Amino acid sequence: LHKDAFREDHFSSSEKWFMDESSSSERRETKRMEENHEHHQEQHDSWKQQQVSSEEQRRPKETERRSEEERRRSSQQESRESQQDSSRSASREEGEEIPDQEMEELRRQLQRPIRVRYVDGKVEKIEAEKDDPEWSVNIKRGPLNLLQITRSPKNSELLDKDGREATSNVAFDKSRERLFRIMEPDVFGECETQYHIRDSQQEQNVQVVTKTKDFQNCRHRLEEYVSFMRGRAVRTNVREQHIQSAVQTRMRVISDRSRSERFLIQQADCRGEQVFRFYSEKGGDVVIFQKQILQLTEAKSKIEEQDRIPEPSQPEPKGDLIFVFEKQKPQESREQSQESFVERKERITRLCDELTRGLKETISEETPMAWMKLVMELRQLSAEQLKEVYQEKIPMITKSSREQTTEEQDSETRKLLVDAFSMTGTEEALKALKDGIDEKGITEGDTHLLLVGLSVSINPTTPKSTGIMLEIAKSKQIAENKELRKTAWLAFGTMVHRLAKRPQHMAETIQLKREYARQLLSGVQQKESDEEKMLFLKAIGNARLEDTVDRLQEIISGKDSATTSTEIRIQAIYALRRVARKLPHKVRN
Repeated sequence: LHKDAFREDHFSSSEKWFMDESSSSERRETKRMEENHEHHQEQHDSWKQQQVSSEEQRRPKETERRSEEERRRSSQQESRESQQDSSRSASREEGEEIPDQEMEELRRQLQRPIRVRYVDGKVEKIEAEKDDPEWSVNIKRGPLNLLQITRSPKNSELLDKDGREATSNVAFDKSRERLFRIMEPDVFGECETQYHIRDSQQEQNVQVVTKTKDFQNCRHRLEEYVSFMRGRAVRTNVREQHIQSAVQTRMRVISDRSRSERFLIQQADCRGEQVFRFYSEKGGDVVIFQKQILQLTEAKSKIEEQDRIPEPSQPEPKGDLIFVFEKQKPQESREQSQESFVERKERITRLCDELTRGLKETISEETPMAWMKLVMELRQLSAEQLKEVYQEKIPMITKSSREQTTEEQDSETRKLLVDAFSMTGTEEALKALKDGIDEKGITEGDTHLLLVGLSVSINPTTPKSTGIMLEIAKSKQIAENKELRKTAWLAFGTMVHRLAKRPQHMAETIQLKREYARQLLSGVQQKESDEEKMLFLKAIGNARLEDTVDRLQEIISGKDSATTSTEIRIQAIYALRRVARKLPHKVRN
């Protein structure tokens, strides 16, 4: 990685340097502990003397305090033991889930070579074999990230005054130390990095470099949320930071005073903490502690041919240090899909059995994860495959058999699968639901749950999926059931709202919105009953279509009919709740 190697006598003190730092820190800590112990002992003796003189007066209060402390310590001890047992159990299960064949594949991929362009301490380009998976390249970015260093920044790279400091950010340069801030890319993105470079007082040509990342100031922060739930973030004035990070790297660098480009990183020690907050401060955090140490064991000015790492075959650019998320896999062929469906159906069966057993017994930490895996498996299936799984795993419950309870395990499995189907959120799942309704292969209760669940979980909402929901709402089978008809039209309105927000295919979207407005307004004509009008006004409110405002104005003002009830007019006002933000002046007038 470097053009030149320095004399090996510079490297012999590397381990001693870190050990000395650690040892001196331990000696200081030990001395402080001894002093604190003596101080606490003196306090304890003094307290003991005072206690003898007033023991009778303080005994009831002291007994209560000790009991409270014992209960608290007992509770904390039980909590720690529970966490340790859970951690050991999770580690054991994670180890058991990875078979030897997969571990061998992991080693094979990580042994593939990469080619790096490293200039003046910066990783500018990474090349790997064409079929080297992205996750493998990302792991290899980890050690390279520890080699990223800026020792002599240009004036244009230095950060200017940003409001937090009274003076501009000028490189602080003294005889033995420098301090400056720059924007520097790494695996996390491009964020503000503060450098503190000082010369070693014990050794010549040795620098100690400490760089600290400020993730609150980033030009580009890499993050991606993956969840089995589908939804959108709530709009707030202050953006809540769900991920908080703190990373500091300490380096020992051998430098050449005569030529600044000549240097060698002897050791890099990186410590970090990643805190992920799910909902709020009261909801708790997940904390990941990071520790990386990269140490140089040998340096050569010339590498023999037999010691060289082979170049990547068919090299392909993989970007720079910034982490790259996996791209979506190409669609499988029909033969591959059928083969994988057999395996996937077996996994679905195992997950259902595991969930059923987990619900019959005490719900463990693994139960929610198993349910999430079940949802992810169902998302990979086509409409025909979903129908097959549904028909096999969810037995029909007719009116005659409702009195005769089925086996408990089948009943629990059925509930889990219906819930999982409702959260699948794919167009294929909506197709399977439509076919099931047409063929009368789904019960009324399941149809209601699936209509509600799929309308909010489907992502992305496309014109095709919205059209399928419209067909369901207008179908003969749904029209025969008053409750299902209401659910279907409200679900259709929700999907129209989500489709209208998408910027893609603007001309097509405008035309579809007009057609959907016409369909919804047909239910609020004068000839329709009040019950019918109430249903379609609620669906219009869900849809948020501008083309419905004029008709709603007629209903609200009473121009539509002198006999329009107050309930209908109030519902028409409420139907403007979403469109009011987009057309505030028209709605106000």
